[in-house]
Amino acid sequence: MDNLNIFVVRNKELSNILLEIKPFKNGEILFFENLLSILDSSLLNTKDNIFIITDYYDEKNFIKNLNKINKPNIIIVNQAKIKNLKNDKIFNSEYLSIPFKVNELISKITICFSKYSFEEKSVINILEYILDVNKREIIKDNKKLKLTEKEVDFLLYLKDNREPISREKILNNVWNYSFKTETHTVETHIHRLRKKFLDTFGEENIIKNNKKGYSL
Repeated sequence: MDNLNIFVVRNKELSNILLEIKPFKNGEILFFENLLSILDSSLLNTKDNIFIITDYYDEKNFIKNLNKINKPNIIIVNQAKIKNLKNDKIFNSEYLSIPFKVNELISKITICFSKYSFEEKSVINILEYILDVNKREIIKDNKKLKLTEKEVDFLLYLKDNREPISREKILNNVWNYSFKTETHTVETHIHRLRKKFLDTFGEENIIKNNKKGYSL
C-alpha cells in the first residue's frame, strides 16, 4: 500500500495534514474542489491505486458521481447523517464521523482498501455500468439487474473486443453451439438481454450490431 494515491475532496486542511505526514510514502496526495473535478480529469485513467476521501456535501449528484468514480472511499460526515447515507447504495464506501483522529483515518483507509482490493477482481466497469461477476449483477444509478452466467460471459466477451464480433464467434465462444444448427440463438439471447436492460435501466441500445457483428 506504499504507493496508494489519495484524492482529498473539499477538505483542504486534511489534504495539507496528509501531505505533511505522508502516510503512504510512494503515493501522492491530491486535492480536488469536488467529485466532478475528478471525473473531468484524466487521473482516473492514468493513476493506479486510487483512494478517495471526501467531505459529505449536500449536492444532488454526490452519490451518482461517487459511484461513477468507483474507487474505494471514505466519506467524512456528521454522525447524524451517517444513517441516511447508509440507506443509499454507495459503492466501496466507509464512513468517518466528525471529529476524528488522523490515525483513525489511516486505519480506516487501510482496511477499506484491502477489502476493495480483494473484491476488485470481480467488479468490472462496462460503459456506464458496474458488473459484479461473482453476484452476476450489473448496476447503474442504484438500480440492479440480475444476469445469467452466459449473459455475464457475453458482456465480458464484447467488452474485451473492440471490433464487432460475428454471430458464429459468439455462438462458439459464449454458448458453445454449432453455428449451422443454432442460427437464431444469438438473436434470441440478445433480444432477451436488451429487454432486461430496457425494463431496468431504460437502455434500448446497450448491444449494437451491424453487418460485421455485435459490439457494446
